[in-house]
Amino acid sequence: MKWNDHLLLWNHAAVSIMDIRYTVMMAGEAQHGYRLPSSGFLYAIKGAARIGMDGSLHEARRFHVLHGGKGTYLDILAEEDGFHFYLLLYRATLPSSGRPQWQKLMEESNPFLLQYGFVPMHSALLYEQVTQMKQLWEQERLLDRLKLKGIFYQFVQELLGQIHENSLPLIQEDYTAQVIRYIEANYTEALTLLDLAELMGSSPRSLSRRFKQATGYSPIDYMLRLRMEKAKELLVSTDATLEEIALGIGYPDGYYFGRMFKKYTGMSPIRFKQKVIRKQLRPYLTSELAGYDIFPKKIGRYISSDNDYHYIRGGTVRMRRSTRSGMALTLLLSLTLLLGACSGGAGDNRVNGGNSGGVSEVNGTKAVQGVVNSTQTPNKTSSPRIISTVMGDIEVPVHPKRVVVDWHLGQVLALGMTPVGASSLNLQYGKFLTPLIKEKIEDIGKSGSISLEKVLELEPDLIITWDQKAYESYSKIAPTVVFQEYPSIQEEMTAMGQILNRQEEAKRWLTEFEQRVEVAQNKIKKVVPENATFTAVNYILGKKVIILGSKAVYKILGLKPDPEVKRDILDPNKPSIDVSWEQASDYVGDYVFIMQNADSPAVELPNVWTTLDAIKNKRFYDLDVTKYFAHDPLSVLLQAEEIASKLTERASGK
Repeated sequence: MKWNDHLLLWNHAAVSIMDIRYTVMMAGEAQHGYRLPSSGFLYAIKGAARIGMDGSLHEARRFHVLHGGKGTYLDILAEEDGFHFYLLLYRATLPSSGRPQWQKLMEESNPFLLQYGFVPMHSALLYEQVTQMKQLWEQERLLDRLKLKGIFYQFVQELLGQIHENSLPLIQEDYTAQVIRYIEANYTEALTLLDLAELMGSSPRSLSRRFKQATGYSPIDYMLRLRMEKAKELLVSTDATLEEIALGIGYPDGYYFGRMFKKYTGMSPIRFKQKVIRKQLRPYLTSELAGYDIFPKKIGRYISSDNDYHYIRGGTVRMRRSTRSGMALTLLLSLTLLLGACSGGAGDNRVNGGNSGGVSEVNGTKAVQGVVNSTQTPNKTSSPRIISTVMGDIEVPVHPKRVVVDWHLGQVLALGMTPVGASSLNLQYGKFLTPLIKEKIEDIGKSGSISLEKVLELEPDLIITWDQKAYESYSKIAPTVVFQEYPSIQEEMTAMGQILNRQEEAKRWLTEFEQRVEVAQNKIKKVVPENATFTAVNYILGKKVIILGSKAVYKILGLKPDPEVKRDILDPNKPSIDVSWEQASDYVGDYVFIMQNADSPAVELPNVWTTLDAIKNKRFYDLDVTKYFAHDPLSVLLQAEEIASKLTERASGK
């Protein structure tokens, strides 16, 4: 929002102090999902913590200030020295007699809901103000409360002045994500649109309009669908009565629930349960069951950012993931047991290839932690192959046709196969791979919330995952291989060739890979001084600079890192580090590669950055983060080739 509008609303709003708290967290202590009851400032005074605010991650240390609006969810993890902080909660409202344009400004961009965080100057002054406010809050005299409000305004004035002076970014809270999170945590309660609007400090009309623009559904419709999908799960997975299910999802009785369920699905709860159970008893339970997904395809889970408490940090970041079993896996349990009983003797006929350990020789190289050996019965192409993995010996098809991957899209595409399903993160942030996709790949969900029902619907004959924890769920759908990390691209692609039974394709790809890398390296040598240093950064978030340990830049192209990058990132094998704008100058080399997202708002760059030698002399290159997030061998090869082309084109004046 415009700065003058921000100040105008602060000047005309009536501010009430709601609470002032002082909290001490011990090392490793965590608070999860605390919802701010009103707008507030968090002021750190000792120790450090990692703080999540509705998807934005902050590393808070002494005198760090954070601001969030009503409804903001806080997740706090205290680090080794513990974490001491004050929480100043306040409510700001415009007078009913105020000008109409003020109310319009509040609707469009409410300054009391903005998120920001930084370490301000004059920390001693601010600390004194905060401690004095805490002391006054504990007094009951009206005169003390009046003095408290005056000091609060001085505190706010000092912070806003520093924000304006240093051009710090102000982030509008993800309003819709907050509403969804509240609905999903409280759908068992009798919520109304008015309740939600009051919780969010909005009018029902404004809430409904903004929510529908973001999701396609009204808040109440979204809650209805969520309740119905939870009801489906309870109907199929438990013996709960209609009355028990009704009370469990927020309806007053079984009769009302039955009416709503039939209106939503077109059939009564009992008929729905009988229909699903009949399908469960069929010998081949595949795509028919997928019609009863836990969550409808049209809704999805609204998340405005794929970061999910993670920064997008180019091609080397590893996202933290987890999986959740769905209704379809429960239905498959009896089928799995039946099939397991029928094939129980198959293990006696398996060929282990003489190696059951975690390491074996694969084409002259050691395959560590992943697939280590594979054999197949000679002259019987219909027989399954046996491969040894970290999860034990696994039967896989001789020639997989319908492969699902939840992470390793590039490796599979490199060997000439298009998976039938992949995670949305791969599809959205692996744009170098898009032109290579010859057939449609279905989106199986975001990392951390893969839809097992969608995977089941695709009828895969092989699933390749990075996640050991997901193995049990996936293996009930199809043979599943846990594909772990490898120390080299050669070993990684050789192992993938074994899994897909495309060993020759893997050899050919590796030969071509080495040739193309050599061409790219030679192009750069012709246009870049021998001892030039390089740095890869990302400043999408605007608040700080992320220094990246780019695989394409340093490992593939072999470019020389800035000494500080080598010391702090490459030598300790870190994917990245976060630094302030002031610290960034210590890491910036002669050339800079900047990962940017074209869809993100422009970042106003401070003078300390724009005056760096590499920036002033235009030795920086913008790279699309949707191409450079992926770090599979195929993506990093294409990244390396584009980097080489950008350097040579700039040198030739193109």
